[in-house]
Amino acid sequence: MKKFLIVIGLIVWAGILAGLAQCRVTGNLVDAGNDPVAFASVVLARNSDGQAIAVMADDKGYFCLNNIKNGDYRLTVSLLGFETWSSPVGVADDAATVNLHDIQMVPTITDLAEVLITGTSHISEIKPSLIKYKTSSLISQSGGTAGDILKNMPSVAMGGSPGHNRDIRFRGLGNAYTKVLINGRESGLSGNNRETVLDQIPAGSISHIEIMAVPGAEYQGEGINGIVNIVLKDNANFGLHGKAEAMGGNHNGNSGGFSISNKTEKLNVFANYDFLNRNLPKPKDKLKTDLKNGAVTQVEDSYELENKNFTNHNLRTGFEYLLQPKTKLSAEYIYGYQLEDKDRSLEYTRTDGSGKFKSAAQEVKSEYKPNNYHQVYGAFEHTFAKQTKLLINASYQTEEQKKTEEKATYALTSKGKWANFQPALENKYENQNSEKLLWNATLSKLKLGKNLLNVGYAGEADSRKFNNTTDKFSYKDTTWTKSSNGFDNFKVNETTHAFFVTDEYKVAFLKLKAGLRFETTQTKGNAQTTDLNASKNYSLLLPSASATFNLDKTQYLTVNVGRRIRRPGFKDLNPFTEQKEPTKYAKGNPELKPEKAWAYELGYLKNFSKFNVGANLFYRDITDVIQKNITEDDNGIVTEQPQNAGRAYVAGYELMSTIKPFDFWQLALSFAQFESEITSGAYSGDALSDQYKWSGKAITDFTLPKGWSAQLAFNAVGPKVSESKEESTIWFADLGVEKRFLTNGALTFRMTDVFDSLAKRKTERTDKSSTIETEYGLGQVFLVGLSWKF
Repeated sequence: MKKFLIVIGLIVWAGILAGLAQCRVTGNLVDAGNDPVAFASVVLARNSDGQAIAVMADDKGYFCLNNIKNGDYRLTVSLLGFETWSSPVGVADDAATVNLHDIQMVPTITDLAEVLITGTSHISEIKPSLIKYKTSSLISQSGGTAGDILKNMPSVAMGGSPGHNRDIRFRGLGNAYTKVLINGRESGLSGNNRETVLDQIPAGSISHIEIMAVPGAEYQGEGINGIVNIVLKDNANFGLHGKAEAMGGNHNGNSGGFSISNKTEKLNVFANYDFLNRNLPKPKDKLKTDLKNGAVTQVEDSYELENKNFTNHNLRTGFEYLLQPKTKLSAEYIYGYQLEDKDRSLEYTRTDGSGKFKSAAQEVKSEYKPNNYHQVYGAFEHTFAKQTKLLINASYQTEEQKKTEEKATYALTSKGKWANFQPALENKYENQNSEKLLWNATLSKLKLGKNLLNVGYAGEADSRKFNNTTDKFSYKDTTWTKSSNGFDNFKVNETTHAFFVTDEYKVAFLKLKAGLRFETTQTKGNAQTTDLNASKNYSLLLPSASATFNLDKTQYLTVNVGRRIRRPGFKDLNPFTEQKEPTKYAKGNPELKPEKAWAYELGYLKNFSKFNVGANLFYRDITDVIQKNITEDDNGIVTEQPQNAGRAYVAGYELMSTIKPFDFWQLALSFAQFESEITSGAYSGDALSDQYKWSGKAITDFTLPKGWSAQLAFNAVGPKVSESKEESTIWFADLGVEKRFLTNGALTFRMTDVFDSLAKRKTERTDKSSTIETEYGLGQVFLVGLSWKF
């Protein structure tokens, strides 16, 4: 904590010493899609004598005018390709800043194709091939994480135990099918399937979240279901600004943060710190029935109570320096820390087919998982004439995830008493280290006649090590025996190089975009203490194309097609066997090939005066599908191992609408339905793993008098159904109430799972057993908080 405060203090004082000139008139320029309009000419002329001051907006559309005397002025903004904007401005108070906020620039339109049609609401923006959600509008998720924000987006469900939104499931499929980026690049803690761990990212640090179902060739090819880009707040306002906030509630939950930035004409320095603490009790009961020739041979009835506490600390700091008005050097450092501390008690009783007692045990286990990452990022960018931009950047990240597990298993009598005082003692130690280096060079918005080109090269080098040992205690000689083999000490190195080009062309009412990406990947895995090695090299051409038809200025139709991939998770390649439960094991498969898919998308949006409606149809044709193969031996031991299972498809539709019947009431609705099927191989006819059937969302907002606002968010996710597993429908509702006061202050109340309805019920079947399992949620979780901007 002391290091955090020292770094923040240094950054803040560096910014203060760089200059504290206050903007007298400031604002930011955006287009119809709320994207920045960069490098426009801004002129402020005094009405009395015509004396004028001129500046140029920066690359994010912000401008700052200093040394302005009191009086009446006219502000004029001009830029080639946009209509000139002009408005009177009064400067009266010597100490106050006139902030014009978002000034929407209107493009000079010669063709209908140049109109950007956007379905805009208080929460979301729907554009061709992109959906954007604004974090500041989701007061029902205040004090939460990125996962809490994402669970409200169309077609999204979250993985993790009830109330713990750890990773994303988009359009009915598991976390491995959607790529998550932070500010357009890989960052943060990652899980076994390469997924970004979303509960590490505080909601307060996020500006907005974008979902691109069929990204262009300028984006990496991974993510069969598309890319989620989490955009952090950019500290783009001129002058000294900041925000402090804190929240607290039941279950020992608390969160907060502090951000500060100082931006002058040359230098912008910033620092953000956020923390979050949550306690997540998770009760679970399970009933497993073993069968032989249709007859019951054993029944295992178990109850588990897990108390999980996790704490997050996030620090982000950096600077942007203008070498020239259109030449910028920037650097950023991010540190993330997450501590997960769990205690689990499991009791089970086994009876034979007639109900006669066979055995019972109590398993007491504690887990301690400190995880952290460091990332350093640097970039150089220069904007040429006609807005062509050169961007060169690189980042380096280290990540360490540790786990210490201590377990004691007590034999119990039929009456639930300890059978002896010598429990089986076992300690496990896991350590996962990774290093990731990414680099990129892009030339974008290169105009050749009516064509707009992007060309670039990107590279990534990823190294990950797994080291695991197990200690077992022997009462006979009162010593601990350490076990470790080559399977427990696995290393994976992966290097990818990519080249891409895209071309955009507009004519009449049609906007066309085509791209080609070439990726070549080398993966090497080896068990460090044995001769087991696995190496794979593959190269892929990943074309993409889109066409947007502006039917008029209120509606569009868009068609997208592209090729996408899903690389095997690092742990999926690790052949060591992991015990997940007393009778359940999992191991990887170093021979896995990446999944490859063709993605097809058809979208439509229509704006009306008080509402809009949108619809998407999508289809994914997937080859070399990765499925978990579940086997069970005669002793009731279940083992899962991923395998390439042939060909499959995913198909579905999405319906979205935002309605504003009155100025004080807004409503956002979405419904989506999905299906998948494996069409060849050993699993033909089955659904893909973790595929759920449908999702529905409804978010209603009320703007009330005297600074009050309220939001109620309903969320439902349909069942998962496959030949071997089922998971029931879940639903819940969250509430947020906010009171704004004194212009800069806000008081917030948040309640999650208002109706105490959140629970996950699962069924799993093999040819030798059936298992029914239920995980329960936390019930209502309350948070009350206060925030202040300056």
